[in-house]
Parts: sequence; C-alpha cells; structure tokens
Amino acid sequence: MKAQPTTKQLIEMLYERLPELFDRAAAQPAPVQEPVFTYDQVKAHIQAAMMSAAQPAVPDAIHHTDTSETLDYIQGWNDCRAEMLKGSHEPV
Repeated sequence: MKAQPTTKQLIEMLYERLPELFDRAAAQPAPVQEPVFTYDQVKAHIQAAMMSAAQPAVPDAIHHTDTSETLDYIQGWNDCRAEMLKGSHEPV
C-alpha cells in the first residue's frame, strides 16, 4: 500500500507544478468570471504555507495559576520551551 503524502509534501508538489497548472488553465475556454487569484498571489500563498509547514510547533508556556502541576514541573516545561525557541523570533 502506498503511503499518503504529508501536508508539506502536497504543498511542495503543488508549488512545483504551479506554472504548468496556470498554463493549462489559460488554455481553457474563457471563464465566466475573472480568476479570483493571480499566479503571483497563488505562488505567495503556497510559499507562505511551505514556510509555516516547516516551522516546528512550540507549546505555550505554563504558569502556576494555569495548572495543578508542581513548580518543578512548570519550571522544567518552561525551560524546555525556552530552549526550543532559541534562535526564533518569538518572545520567550
């Protein structure tokens, strides 16, 4: 059984075939209405999706008022989160 592609793989495949898809659409009879997006707009949306798909998920910080966990657990969680965010543009 063939494995299903991931979301990131699907986005990359679409991005690679974007010029071909727009050329094929342009060769079709004139649409009833103007296209909703231009080639450049679609390309920009796909690039944005590729960037967001590549970003790892970092959990939110937790505070003693948010949970019944011990203070050591909370400190460990937040320390781990801070390490994940190193080099990121997100505030710690």
